[in-house]
Order: sequence, then C-alpha cells, then structure tokens
Amino acid sequence: MLISSARDAGQTRAAGQETRFYDDIGCLAADRAAATAGSVSYVHLATGEWATAESAWFAIEPEHETPMNYGVVAYATHNEAERRDREHLARRWTFIKTYVEHK
Repeated sequence: MLISSARDAGQTRAAGQETRFYDDIGCLAADRAAATAGSVSYVHLATGEWATAESAWFAIEPEHETPMNYGVVAYATHNEAERRDREHLARRWTFIKTYVEHK
C-alpha cells in the first residue's frame, strides 16, 4: 500500500516475508495476514515515534481523520490515550483488532 503520510501508518514484519505497510492503523488491525505466527506489528505514535502495536496505547478519536476513517491513534502512554479517547478509555491492541472487525 502506498503511504502518503506516516502520521497514521503501521507495518508488520514476519520472518521470510516482505514487510507489509498500512496507511491507517485500522487497516493493520483488520488485516488477518498481519497476525501470523512470528509476525511483529508496529504503529506510528502521535509523537512521531514507532512502537510495537502490543506496547502502544490507543484512542478512538472520531474527529481525527485517518486515511481510511478508522480514527484510531496510537500513544506511548495510558494517560495520553485516555485523555484523547472519545470515551476516555485507554485501549490495547486486542481491543482495536476487535473494534475494526465491527466497524
């Protein structure tokens, strides 16, 4: 996938496979191929740094326009995500994967 901006990007890597790139964290969460055994997913944090999806905290921010309109934003800390989330909840990667399935 062509990445026009790293702001909301994600990627996944697995041994012996090409790195898969996503322009929206929601697309990464929705891609079942990204969850293969031995793969590691990374998300672009709001601060501009990268983190593993498992270590990041997430907020659902409908007013934050992401490329595919999922509105999922990654943060380094629980407090940052909680402060920005629409329901004031800091969310983990497992929740985000379920959330995008039902969106």
